[in-house]
Amino acid sequence: MLIEKFVVFSIGQEEYAVPISQVKEVIYYTIPTRIPSSMDSVIGVINLRGKILPILNLSKEIGIKSNKEFKEQKIIIIENNNPF
Repeated sequence: MLIEKFVVFSIGQEEYAVPISQVKEVIYYTIPTRIPSSMDSVIGVINLRGKILPILNLSKEIGIKSNKEFKEQKIIIIENNNPF
C-alpha cells in the first residue's frame, strides 16, 4: 500500500495540500523583484541560489483573502513543468 505525504498550508480559513513529491523546499518570505505588466497573481521573482523563480500570490489566484501579511508567510518552492 502506497501512502502519499503532503505539505499542508492555509490561506485564510481554508487548508490546502501539495504532494510532498512536488515540493522542493519551503523558505522564509523574501521580498520579490516586481515584474511590470505581469499577471495580477505574480508578485515578482526571487533569485534562489542562482535560479530566477516566479513568486505567485496563491490567495489572489484562487480568490481568497489571506489574513497574514507577506512577511509572516513562507514560500513553497514546487516542481512544476508547466509554463504559466
